[in-house]
Amino acid sequence: VEILLELDHKNQLHDRVSLGVARLGWLDEKVCAASLRELAKYEYPPPPHSIVVLGRLDPVEEEFIEYWNRRCRA
Repeated sequence: VEILLELDHKNQLHDRVSLGVARLGWLDEKVCAASLRELAKYEYPPPPHSIVVLGRLDPVEEEFIEYWNRRCRA
């Protein structure tokens, strides 16, 4: 996340809602939904990791993002 933010010279991604995904499918998987700035503050288990930068969301997708946001902060 930090590398992506450093490469974002136009500051177009800093506040974009994104998913931080670590070890998907493993017992210790972690999925966080937040702005890229916020994702950089979270601790993640060892790789593999992915970042999904989201575009415009419909209401069902927004509900999904809110679920992961609450789960990650718990």
